[in-house]
Amino acid sequence: MDAGDIWATCKFPVNRQATKSSLYGKEVAQAALQAVLGAVEAWERGVPPTALNYSHPEVRGELKRKLTAADRQVDWARAAEDVARAVRACDSQPGALGGLRLPEKGHLQEHEVVLFGACVEGDAEVVRRVKKEQAHDVIPGDVIAKRNGAVLVACGEEDAVWISHLKASPKKSSLKLPATSVLPSADVTLLPIAPCGPLPYGARPKTFQDVWTTRQDGVCYVHFDFYNGAMSTDQCRRLERAMWAVEQDPDCSVVALMGGHNFFSNGIHLNVIENAECAVAESWANITAIDDVVKAIFRMRSKVTVAALQGNAGAGGAMMALAADEVVSHAGVVLNPHYRKMALFGSEYWTYSLPQRVGTSMAEELTTRLQPVLATEARDMGMLDDVIGDNAKELNALIHLKCLRVRANSREILRRKRAMTSSLWSILDEHRHEELERMRHCFNDAEYHEKRRKFVYH
Repeated sequence: MDAGDIWATCKFPVNRQATKSSLYGKEVAQAALQAVLGAVEAWERGVPPTALNYSHPEVRGELKRKLTAADRQVDWARAAEDVARAVRACDSQPGALGGLRLPEKGHLQEHEVVLFGACVEGDAEVVRRVKKEQAHDVIPGDVIAKRNGAVLVACGEEDAVWISHLKASPKKSSLKLPATSVLPSADVTLLPIAPCGPLPYGARPKTFQDVWTTRQDGVCYVHFDFYNGAMSTDQCRRLERAMWAVEQDPDCSVVALMGGHNFFSNGIHLNVIENAECAVAESWANITAIDDVVKAIFRMRSKVTVAALQGNAGAGGAMMALAADEVVSHAGVVLNPHYRKMALFGSEYWTYSLPQRVGTSMAEELTTRLQPVLATEARDMGMLDDVIGDNAKELNALIHLKCLRVRANSREILRRKRAMTSSLWSILDEHRHEELERMRHCFNDAEYHEKRRKFVYH
């Protein structure tokens, strides 16, 4: 060990298809906290640290060599799961390396790129179908389909892997973007769109799918698992359409907004905005689109809405959750309910929702002191209604029971919602109008553009 003798250790299972950054943010962080507490306890009891001893039966594993760029090079001839594992090991930084081939003017052109957001396509029939649509014999490394910004790449053993994000080069000056925004647009346009089917309750998609819904016992779960929690204009519009469909479902009485496993939401997509032809116009399109998602939550007058935060939430994502009738998270969630680090006033109806929950004075403090808020702190001040479990796994195990209890006690909530008068909708419109006017000025201010560039190119 390069840091000397050891005060405490903590083991944890890696039993999910996690990226490196997701492991750091969840299992590793939780294990580190346990180890720190264990070290303090050992120090208090006068137990000295011990040197690393591989012969000790409790010591598992061994020190590994540092990974090099060669280790990050993807071999497309391997099985899709091997490729996905290699990408996950480098995600979200520095990314895996590989060449993608696309037909270009009658020839296959290879593009050396940096790869992120890998997901194995679980439907062999989909892979066979899109391969048949190609005008050439498909070999590993060929891009064979697209879906909502991601591309499907042929691998060995007749399977394929989705890559959701790319960088054109490893340089800091290269933006991480949805894959179809990095590859030549003329070639991407010709790619077939891979079909995607419905899911049973509790199942995660066995394909790339960033918005999906499942239903059980009158509860509809709306998942929106966006890379790093950033929500582009297109993603917001697709989420809004999904919520509109849920609103029309007569068999659904409770709607649980689940966000993603790593992040609930972090608001507008700054990388996509930076890459846009006009950053001001795209900023405006993005903020109005996410506002429409929040409006869709408010609009569900015949259903009880529950925001269940599996992961952290920041800026507009934290404020979006507050539109739900009930907001819950697990104990490991951290909220960042502020915008000013990006020189933005913010929207998502926060000037209505946040004071309603925590009061005007605390709302001012939260949005100006620019400090993170732990889940238990958020619960104590009224931002959250409940903290369920210590981690995302425990929250997911308990959320259905929570939603059933909410449904059993929904009469009063629904009575209040149905009694909402036109004056309240007018008040909400006034808050949105005022927020967007402030945001219009922010979007035209050089400070926002400078801070955004520093953030996306860090």
